Amino acid sequence: DYYRANGIKTLIGHQGIIVSTKVFFDPLKSINYIVSLGYNDKIKVWDLVKGQFVRDIVDPNVNRGTYDNLMTIANVNKSNVLITANSTRRLIKIWDFDRGEVQRVLNYESTFKIVNITYFGDINKVIIVDDCGECGVMEVKEDVSKMRIMSAKFEKCGVNEARLGCFKWEGDIIGTYSKNGMVSLFDVTNGKFIDKKVMAKTFISCATAYMHHTKKRIVVVHSGDMHLKIFN
Repeated sequence: DYYRANGIKTLIGHQGIIVSTKVFFDPLKSINYIVSLGYNDKIKVWDLVKGQFVRDIVDPNVNRGTYDNLMTIANVNKSNVLITANSTRRLIKIWDFDRGEVQRVLNYESTFKIVNITYFGDINKVIIVDDCGECGVMEVKEDVSKMRIMSAKFEKCGVNEARLGCFKWEGDIIGTYSKNGMVSLFDVTNGKFIDKKVMAKTFISCATAYMHHTKKRIVVVHSGDMHLKIFN
């Protein structure tokens, strides 16, 4: 039908390729936002319900060609924090989302490209994953000057196990998933390796959910074909 083919609404405004999007609920204003990060360095904020453009967020100090291509958003003690990353230069920017201002720039100490940054609200941490399996952990704080990236010393993996991203498992345990279908579980408080499982021949993306009726956590895997696989 029409909606399946064309979507409910098309949001037009970016002048270049969109490289990252997030849906974000602002608890202070009770508004659902779509935040989209464009190749042209502009971050656009949209009202999800109204389908309307709200504002641009632009870093006036950014140099051409050094655009950020990864982002995540956190809400901490009534403050909305936007975190973006330049994957190749390994720079992490911490923004005041409401003011649209960069508060701090951090260097991620790695020789490899950042492939994923994810905020986990229940443990109030951002997990940074690079393409050789190194991971960094950053605790989100209201005082931005105290935010630091600490290397969790997660188990290293070879190039054939290059990690693509991470997901929440339970408590302080996260899972990272690799191109070769490997899922590894770690304790984010100390980087301790817990378990490793092969779930597919290859991964494109991976997500997890807690099933309340069975009291079990499942992992949903997309391997690049026409099927989704679900694991306990």
